[in-house]
Amino acid sequence: MTRPVAERMHTRYDQELGWVNKPDMDIPDMYGSGISLKTNSQGFRADHDFDLSVPPGKLRIICSGDSFTLGYGVRNDETWCQLLTALDSRLETVNMGQGGYGVDQAYLWYKRDGLKLQHQIHLLAFITQDFQRMEGSEFLGYGKPVLDIENNSLVVKNVPVPNRAYRLPWLTSNFQNFQHLKTVDFVTRLLGRIGVSF
Repeated sequence: MTRPVAERMHTRYDQELGWVNKPDMDIPDMYGSGISLKTNSQGFRADHDFDLSVPPGKLRIICSGDSFTLGYGVRNDETWCQLLTALDSRLETVNMGQGGYGVDQAYLWYKRDGLKLQHQIHLLAFITQDFQRMEGSEFLGYGKPVLDIENNSLVVKNVPVPNRAYRLPWLTSNFQNFQHLKTVDFVTRLLGRIGVSF
């Protein structure tokens, strides 16, 4: 049996994005003993909420991206986004990283929820796989939106995003095992037809 993806513990279904962080989560040992994950009421990885306006004397940076931005495996105060504040006390950072996101989902989440917050800088961190994730309508069995261009305009497709992964979590987390069994069955039958047994 396959273990569910770690993000499943702190995310919920979102019909526009596929999944987002649950608000007000506090998982003390998310990534190991003493390595916690906390989200604020806005669903960002943070220990506190953010005012819509930038605090006086601060420079606000919104950090978007995938699990590297979210800070997979580290505490809230060890994410690269939060570590920026150690460079200059005037910086205030908002962590909008999300495990499994492609550039498309990071963009759509920023457009929907990030633009509500005043900020001076938006940093988007990405890896090659984040572009590859944009090609499909799902990631590890979880539905996601798809960006396309029609009549020279950007359009969002596959919305509302199918939520079968959240309705049938066991099936989703074990889907690859079932695919493997299907492949084994096919190869066994094929080898039997040509007279090979094992």
